Amino acid sequence: MKSDLKNDTQAFFPDTDVFICSSGEQIKIPRITWGKEIKLLKSASSIIKSVPELNSLSINSETGVQLTDILKLVPSILETVPEQVTGFVALMLDRTPEWVNENLSSSDVVGLVFPFFKKFMANLVGTLPKMQTPGALPAA
Repeated sequence: MKSDLKNDTQAFFPDTDVFICSSGEQIKIPRITWGKEIKLLKSASSIIKSVPELNSLSINSETGVQLTDILKLVPSILETVPEQVTGFVALMLDRTPEWVNENLSSSDVVGLVFPFFKKFMANLVGTLPKMQTPGALPAA
């Protein structure tokens, strides 16, 4: 499988702009502007909202999420999420959903989606400790 950890950084850092698919094909990753990031985040929100059972998922601080609770979510996730994730990746790559369906594998899709959220969360979490007062911006 060529979609590996290297792609984790390839997809969203400016020094590289190519993602290597599991087929070996290289695809160009378009620059993700703030405007596109807003669209991607709204798409992600829509994906999460499409599985209302996520709201009832209980997370125990000692045991985490129970497998039985996750298994209850599987039918809803399998029914609604794949098409929405396809749309998310199509938006990210400036391609059509049809192109995504015909050219990418599930590992490719995961290799594109998770680094986006990992970087977004790292940026968010990395900014929070730098804020000293509510509403203050971090020092440049």
